Amino acid sequence: MTDVGTAHARAKAGSTHHSEVVAGRRAVLATLPGIERLAGGLGLPIPARTAWIRAQLDSQPEAEPWAVRIRTTDGQLVAAAILLDDRTGARLAGGGDDHRGAVIAVDEETAAALGRSVAAGADRRGHEAVNGTLQDDHLARAFAEAAAVHVAPAPGIPALVLDRGPDLAGYLSHGMLRTLRKARNRFSTDERKAEVVLTRRGEEIAGILPALERIYRDRDQHHGSASLVDCNEELTAWRARVRRLMEHRCLELATLTVDGNLAAYVLGLIDGPWYRVLDGRMDSAFARYAPGRVLEAAVLERALAGGATGVDWMTSVAPETLLAATTVQPVVTLTPRR
Repeated sequence: MTDVGTAHARAKAGSTHHSEVVAGRRAVLATLPGIERLAGGLGLPIPARTAWIRAQLDSQPEAEPWAVRIRTTDGQLVAAAILLDDRTGARLAGGGDDHRGAVIAVDEETAAALGRSVAAGADRRGHEAVNGTLQDDHLARAFAEAAAVHVAPAPGIPALVLDRGPDLAGYLSHGMLRTLRKARNRFSTDERKAEVVLTRRGEEIAGILPALERIYRDRDQHHGSASLVDCNEELTAWRARVRRLMEHRCLELATLTVDGNLAAYVLGLIDGPWYRVLDGRMDSAFARYAPGRVLEAAVLERALAGGATGVDWMTSVAPETLLAATTVQPVVTLTPRR
């Protein structure tokens, strides 16, 4: 039995818990391997895991993180949280930028113990609230109740759950199928060579990041919106996230080139049985060929053929921008009680 399973069994048997609070960057970093083993054993999504949290710490060097751990009397880690102080209160690390985190706990009892300890730690540090964006489940609600904060519904995350077999075409609308067919015909008519390449090699992904940033910025400007990568703070966070996910060996880059020119990219995460779309953009110069749609379809076809049981888009992107979705994963935000 795994450590997580053993701890869960003992917690269920009625053993009491005790909490530990550590503060400071070095002390918090030392807690991460144990927290990762717990979170990974519980099957939590990558935005709730320590690679994501490390990226947040990297991009906020001025922040003073602190951590709460809940253990059984025999020392088994059964719940944990990393927190960052900001002007609105104590904020749960993980998630952020419209991504959802999760409560790292083996059951509702330990989630409640974690909530009480986090609230007490926040109060000692002069904060009136504990903030965060979490996947909506029984653990999040037990944590919030114990921490004396409200949970408020947040925009959900669209997902494609396989209930019609592994063939992607079975989930696409007639309009989307027609778009993909027209794109293939235009490649042929125009005698353009389209090529899809996928890699998980960190050095290859790192080498192409400047080109991805260019497409990201240009696409946002094309839509007349402010670009995340035009803000130094946000760009630093984006780069840190990519770097830490590469180190975690879960990041996959897919590119579509047209006659050797980068036309679209998708950054995806291999997260257990799930494939998660982290980011994707197209170069507007190739819009005639719908390269974003073509590439995303190729990526999803490969993921489903490889055994993925579901795909999600990680944030509440507008449904009309998606290739296909069959459900929405619920999300909540923690808000102060008034």
